[in-house]
This record gives sequence, C-alpha cells and structure tokens, in this order.
Amino acid sequence: MSKTLTQKSDNVSIYLMDNDCIVDIASNPKQTYITGSNVFNIANPLPSEMTLHENVTAPSDWAAHKYKFDGTKWSANSSYVEDTRTWTYDADKAMWVFE
Repeated sequence: MSKTLTQKSDNVSIYLMDNDCIVDIASNPKQTYITGSNVFNIANPLPSEMTLHENVTAPSDWAAHKYKFDGTKWSANSSYVEDTRTWTYDADKAMWVFE
C-alpha cells in the first residue's frame, strides 16, 4: 500500500510514497514534510493545495501527473505528457535533480 498527494484543483497525483512514510501537510503552511527512506520537503504546491490519501494501491506504471485519484479510484490524466528527463538523487544536496 502507498500514500499519494493529489492536487485539490484537479485530483492529479503528484507524489507517491510508501505507506510507512510520515507526511506532514499541517504544521507549516508553506511546506510539506515527508520522512521515511528519504526525507524531503515540498514547497510547491502548497500544503493547502494538496490532499493526502493513505492506504492506496497505485497503478503499476504510476508516474507523477500520469493519473488522477479521487479518493476511491484512479483514472488516466488526459493532459499527461511523459517526462523523458533522467532523474538522480543528489545526496549532497539531499534532493532529486534531473539532467
């Protein structure tokens, strides 16, 4: 099972993480904190613009922005464009970066 953060405006799933990660979207109105195997902060979109869904089973080919989740079911995002950049984790910066 997983957790996903969706945009309130259109239900697009923008983050997916293990269900055992701790997601804090309430303590700071400008950032979302996620702790687990990696710790990172999300500053955009704002926490007030996201909904956290827990105990979900994501599609096997999930990618950020590829699907919408309405709290019950997943559906394809017709506006999705595949990201062809290569993402790598930069441990010195403690963040994901793309080439």
